[in-house]
Order: sequence, then C-alpha cells, then structure tokens
Amino acid sequence: MTSRTTSSIIRNLCRGGVMFSIALLAAISMASPVVLAQTAPGARDSGDRLILLGTGGGPLIREKRSQPSSLLIVEGKLYLIDAGVGTVERLVKAGFQPEDIDSVFLTHQHMDHTGGLADVMQFRSLTPSAKPFRVYGPPGTVQLVQAAQSYLGISQRVFASEGLVQGPSPTTATLSKDIVADGIVLDDGVVRVVAGENSHYRFKAGTPSSGVDKSYAYRFETRSGTITFTGDSGPSAALENLASGSDVLVSEVIDIDGALRMAPLGLSATARKQFAIHMGKGHLTPEEVGKLATKSRVKSVVLTHFVPGRDTEHDADAYVTGVRRYYTGPVLAGEDLVEIPLAAPR
Repeated sequence: MTSRTTSSIIRNLCRGGVMFSIALLAAISMASPVVLAQTAPGARDSGDRLILLGTGGGPLIREKRSQPSSLLIVEGKLYLIDAGVGTVERLVKAGFQPEDIDSVFLTHQHMDHTGGLADVMQFRSLTPSAKPFRVYGPPGTVQLVQAAQSYLGISQRVFASEGLVQGPSPTTATLSKDIVADGIVLDDGVVRVVAGENSHYRFKAGTPSSGVDKSYAYRFETRSGTITFTGDSGPSAALENLASGSDVLVSEVIDIDGALRMAPLGLSATARKQFAIHMGKGHLTPEEVGKLATKSRVKSVVLTHFVPGRDTEHDADAYVTGVRRYYTGPVLAGEDLVEIPLAAPR
C-alpha cells in the first residue's frame, strides 16, 4: 500500500468521525490492512480518548480545518486544550456541548488559539445547570477571561432583564488562573497536568511582552497513558524533557515555504523578516517533529495545527514523510473530528 493510498484512506475515514487507537496507528504506520469501527459521538463513558476539534494553524479561516482546539476525555471528564475560532461548532459536531467541559488549557495568547473562548463561555452561561469551570493559561489568561466576561455581560444583562435566561452570569461561570512557572498545573485525581514553557516566543528586550508573556506545552498524565501537547513551539530541549516517554505526542507542524507565502500583503521589509524568523524558529517543521519524537522516545505522533493547511491541500503526505525521516513510530496526520482512543485504564 503506497503512502498516498494510505493517506487517502485515512483522510476519507476521518471525515466519518472514525476513532483511531494507538495500535491502529502502528498498523497504519506499517501500511497493514486494518478494520475501523465508528463509534457514537458525544458519550463521556465511551472510554478515554482524544478528539481533534480544530487542526488548522494560524489566523486563516478554512472550511476543512477549524482553528486549533483539542478535546481530551479522561474517565468522563472533558479537558479542552486551546479554543480557536470554530471550537464550539466542532465541539457540537463531536457530540458535546460547551457546558460539558470541565477545564480549559490555553497554550499561549495568539488569537488562533483563544478566539473561540468567548463562544464557549457565552453558551455555558445560557445553561442553568452549567457548573463553574476554570481556564488555565500563561500570563494574560485572567485578563483575557475578564475581558470576555465584560463583553458577554452586556448581552447577558439584556437577556436577564427580559427574563429570557436563567443560566449563571459569565462573571461567576468562569474562573481563571495564570500559569507563571513550569510545573504541575492541575492534579484532580483523574489527570495530572504539567506545564512547560516552550520556544514559540522570542521577544526583544523592552517590548511589552518581554519577561511577561509565555507559551506553554502541556503533559497530561492519566491512568490510560500520557499525552503531551506541544502547543506552538520551535525546537526545545525543555519540550523534549516534558514529552519524554509519552504515549502520544500531539504536535504542531509547519511547511516553512508555504507559511512564508502566507505573510500578509503590505508588510515592510523589516516586518517580513521578523515574520520569517518567527515561522522558522518558533514552529516545528515535519523533520523537527520527527527529531523531537525520537529524542523523547514517544510511542506515537499525532500531527495537528497544520500550516498552511489550506483547503487546497489534498493530502498530508509531505508532512508525514518529513516526520518519518527521523522517527520510525506511528504517525497520524490529524483532521478535524478524528477520535483517538487511549488504552484502557491501568
């Protein structure tokens, strides 16, 4: 079976919301015939699993790939990692509602990772039974949530004055916490979440973000296995350590040449140079993903946050091929709404 044939099969199956297991990823990696079974969406008790809600990186609006967002379901609890524009729509297509989410983890404050957070918050606030949930993220998260609460509070006031809503106020429905250092962020008895600063940002001294803003990767340790999300990051020894021995590495991936063609029109020569530096050093090419996966001894790789990831890209062969130059384990080129079951609790 050729790489292109395998990629086409995966792509067609992904559109049906098929669930992939780690064993299946290994089978696909070896180009072996496999049988896939579709499962009913939206069930908390259907086992621990990862659902890729949005797999397109950068401030582009696409039909096939929503902006970055992933849903990790562990022992019936829902953890949302990033919330780009389109998160709510993809969440509903996966069979869940905003009020089902227990916690949100933002990797960094770029708008393609946060632009859909207010949507999640507003629809929760219209549900009387919605319990407060917490949003974790790097510095700026508390400010971001407070700004969203203020924005949504106007509509909530109007609805409430007409007696049309009975849900909790956005001000009380969402709690937030800034993560200011590496280490354990959450340990709720179901998951232990460890944050590690990555190398996505490079601020010049004296800029407003210098010494303030951070970009994080997250390691989720569960009884079903360990899943590490790179977030947006360039090559990083700290990221290698954080991902060490993970069962699943969920990694961003970027085609540098394609990304540079995305540069906004009208940029000055200086701004274009900074854009090129950011794309080249603050992101992971397929080859760098492969090196990271090998150095970290991860068991499988799931690619997301595709850049350019345009609708005109017909398959992800080039991304996968680049990873496999340096990594021999199973690699899955993710698409929106792909579900990946984790192992049974140990």
